Amino acid sequence: MVERCRHVTAILPGERPDPPEDMPADEAEVWRAVVDSMSPDWFRPSIQHLLEQYCHYACKARTTMLQSRRTQDPDTLKKLTVIGAKQTAIMLSFATKLRITVQSSKHRFSAEAATRNTPWKKPWLDDVEST
Repeated sequence: MVERCRHVTAILPGERPDPPEDMPADEAEVWRAVVDSMSPDWFRPSIQHLLEQYCHYACKARTTMLQSRRTQDPDTLKKLTVIGAKQTAIMLSFATKLRITVQSSKHRFSAEAATRNTPWKKPWLDDVEST
């Protein structure tokens, strides 16, 4: 049987969705940071469950990273590294699907144009200007 998302509520245009009430505090902090970094209407109710999963895996990956920094045992470090890599891959997959990564939120051609049109100093002219 499919379980319905009980925390998804309709939001008015221009409003940012609040984290689910049953979400842990660290995940809610990630939720707010992500939601505040995007336009108000970015997270429609139909994709809020993906954002919830992203927040969960972001916190899990951070916890695993902190544990790996504290461990001295090579076997434990190896296990934590594998777990952390899997958690990070899942987190990045959700981030890409939500289009919250820099790469997924920019169009390739506009990013190339911005790079191409950025003024830059020609290093071979440094000596000419200083004399």
